[in-house]
Amino acid sequence: MAKVSIHKVEEKAQISFSIRLEDRMYFVPVDTIAFIYLENEMVYLTDFKGEKHVISKTIQSLEEAIPAQQFYRINRQMIVNRHAIKDVEPYHNQRIVVHLTVPTPEKAIIPRLKVKAFLSWIEKG
Repeated sequence: MAKVSIHKVEEKAQISFSIRLEDRMYFVPVDTIAFIYLENEMVYLTDFKGEKHVISKTIQSLEEAIPAQQFYRINRQMIVNRHAIKDVEPYHNQRIVVHLTVPTPEKAIIPRLKVKAFLSWIEKG
């Protein structure tokens, strides 16, 4: 019986996403994304210039494709880039609001069950 060697293949994080717009395609580099959010069943990438890009992927698949050290899923609707975080403030019921350098369509609220993990992620870089 032959030995089967299983090696974990280290997958590289995605460096850009393709965006289709009518009959053309353009690319958004991952490091230019300030945050990703879900609104009305559509997923948007918002860059540091504040420009929104509709992408035909799920927020879950995007979360898996981007580097976890740089991005954090703060709730079901939003993933933020650590470089876009300006500050955080306490919110009621032990939650916190994350303020970004780019305007968000609604408050970026972290549920109380994720607060500790988020703060640890921020501090450990």
